[in-house]
Amino acid sequence: MNFPKLSSKLISTFILLLAVFFFTTEVKGQFIINGTAFQSAPDCYQLTPAAPGSIASIWNEDQISLSNSFDLRFNMNFGCTDIGADGMVFVLQTSPTALGQSGGDIGYGASFNPSFAVEFDTYNNIVNADFDADHIAILRNGNVDHNHPNNLAGPINASAMAANIEDCNYHPVQITWDADNMLLEVFFDCTLRLSYTGDIINDIFGGDAMVYWGFTGSTGGKTNVQSICFYPYVSTMLASNQDISICEGEDIQLTGSIANADYTWNPSTGLSDPNIFNPMVSPTENITYIGTTIDECGNEFIDTFNIIVNSLEINYELQPAFSDTTICDGEVLDLMVQTSSNNSIVWQDGSMGNSFTIAQPGFYEAVISNDCSTTTVNLEVGSTDCVVSMPNAFTPDGDGVNDFFGPVSTSDVDILQFKIFNRWGEVVFNEISQQGWDGTSEGKAAPSDVYVYTVEIINGNGTREFFSGDVTLIR
Repeated sequence: MNFPKLSSKLISTFILLLAVFFFTTEVKGQFIINGTAFQSAPDCYQLTPAAPGSIASIWNEDQISLSNSFDLRFNMNFGCTDIGADGMVFVLQTSPTALGQSGGDIGYGASFNPSFAVEFDTYNNIVNADFDADHIAILRNGNVDHNHPNNLAGPINASAMAANIEDCNYHPVQITWDADNMLLEVFFDCTLRLSYTGDIINDIFGGDAMVYWGFTGSTGGKTNVQSICFYPYVSTMLASNQDISICEGEDIQLTGSIANADYTWNPSTGLSDPNIFNPMVSPTENITYIGTTIDECGNEFIDTFNIIVNSLEINYELQPAFSDTTICDGEVLDLMVQTSSNNSIVWQDGSMGNSFTIAQPGFYEAVISNDCSTTTVNLEVGSTDCVVSMPNAFTPDGDGVNDFFGPVSTSDVDILQFKIFNRWGEVVFNEISQQGWDGTSEGKAAPSDVYVYTVEIINGNGTREFFSGDVTLIR
């Protein structure tokens, strides 16, 4: 039996109280469900059954900011009964448990204040200035009366092709918000049907940009099964960009944004099939796969997967070479580990990075790891007195032994100034050479003799020192 449309208000009030008490649940990571709504498939929700006085709402648990543009896409099914009721409403509002009125209010209603909504109305309620064709309107603050100032745009036929959208079919719907131009557009069956330009943040939400988004729906005396299915993702742009880390030799499945669509993937290297939405891949090195497809409305979707392949063997290089590393009192030394950018380095104190500064001898440890493997490097740093001395003779004869004259130390020495004079006071060497003097002057071998030197250095512990004396060159 069908109840008269207006008398369903009494039924809906009672059902509303029951719905708020019994039917509020939360779907983690998806939608908060209220009233008669339930999740009918992984990406689909039924709002109303074919029963009178039904009322439902679903709200995405992640609020969106109206300061940013968005592009929301979904498919709406309004049931199979022409002249059924009542429709569904896309709503931006401030409560995750909001539930409105059944019947002609379409699950929306006066309790949604403040709110901004797009109404998809499938029943002609004359009192709201509806008309026979199933229609769309843009509304605010819970008012569904098209003669009221809260009616911001429309009503207009929902479909440009037919008066009836209660045809058992899923209709593609797209709602976009251009934050820069404050423009909201509504597409139905791939055609732009309605738009609104206005400062929604300030004019409707009093300056609060964060809102919940979702849908309401209802039946009254007339009924329909009304459902919504979502694309696998909701994005602020027509693209998906993911970084995925795998182990060497591992397979992984790429999943495009549009399920079961014809995709083109580039490059095709390592792909099981470059023309399906979910190919398997087995890359041997870091690679980026880009998949492109066209949805049912002709919109291009681009999915990008950056695959990072982690080696099972961790390669690294130590600087300096730690087989004979020593440190003197007061010296500061940087231990360095060079390895792949895919790897992380954690030192024994919990610090991270490829360098670790020490000022004391001892044992040091670096753990190098990635998602697939771990290796531990143990470093021993010894101590020395870091005394700097100057030899009193050298033999630059090219035999590889004692061929250069300069400061000698167990630690690094930085030469700032180095001069050699002959017995007549003439400068025969004046260079900042860390290797020292090779016994030549102006490109020629200096004769065997006694020479005078002055040298200024910074020793291993950072102290500046000055040396002078004489050295015998022996040939």
